[in-house]
Amino acid sequence: MILNPVNPWLQRYRPLPDPALRLLCLPYAGAGANVFRAWPDALQAHAEVLAVQLPGRETRMQEAPITCMKTLMSQLLPAVLPWLDRDFVLFGHSMGALIAFELAHALRLRGLRMPKHLIVSGHRAPQLLRARRELHTLPQAEFLAELRSLGGTPNELLENPELMDYLTPRLRADFAVCETWRYRETAALDCPITALAGEQDELGVGALEAWRAQTRGDFRAQRFPGGHFYLQTHPELLLAAIRAELCVLDGAPRNGASKLVQYAHG
Repeated sequence: MILNPVNPWLQRYRPLPDPALRLLCLPYAGAGANVFRAWPDALQAHAEVLAVQLPGRETRMQEAPITCMKTLMSQLLPAVLPWLDRDFVLFGHSMGALIAFELAHALRLRGLRMPKHLIVSGHRAPQLLRARRELHTLPQAEFLAELRSLGGTPNELLENPELMDYLTPRLRADFAVCETWRYRETAALDCPITALAGEQDELGVGALEAWRAQTRGDFRAQRFPGGHFYLQTHPELLLAAIRAELCVLDGAPRNGASKLVQYAHG
């Protein structure tokens, strides 16, 4: 693993000297770069895996978390830009999907190199987002109840009041990033989009298919066994799907890229 003190925003768990393709991964709310630590084992033959480390977690635990998308983008973009000097793919789950979408638009706005593919997971199409109850402002007991219902926080953490008091500000900050973000009508991206979700996620089929409106390129939607955190319960299926998309960039036919991807449909 390489930790770069000059650029704390990125973790390179297994660097390649001259990769033809990079996969830039953005985590879900409350998570750090370590959720992608094992990914190079499955994907290294196709791309170098770079994991974004947001302030307020893991190696950046002493830093204040960011609470709005505009601030996040103003710091994230210059931090990752030197690593987008060759073909790259963006992947994000839940909050990470929204950040990846916003990052792609920030790159286009500045006339910079665009991703070869955008893979979004566990998030409804951005144009469908509507004002709703803001979780980041809930009293602590209600906030913890919502976390429990989402299913991504281990029970041993939720049942440790002192630890949750320590972690809650970071989780609230991440929810604030998403809940205060507002969709802006803009031209669709040119890069292909693949939208993924668990079959038991609260996202309806239409909410996933609606990502189609965000690209002028190819589009695919795919669902997997599991709920919102299917990437934890069925990581092999998600990694097979990502591997299939990376193989397409290498020129391989999609229908022969990975039989496991077809299994994900049930």
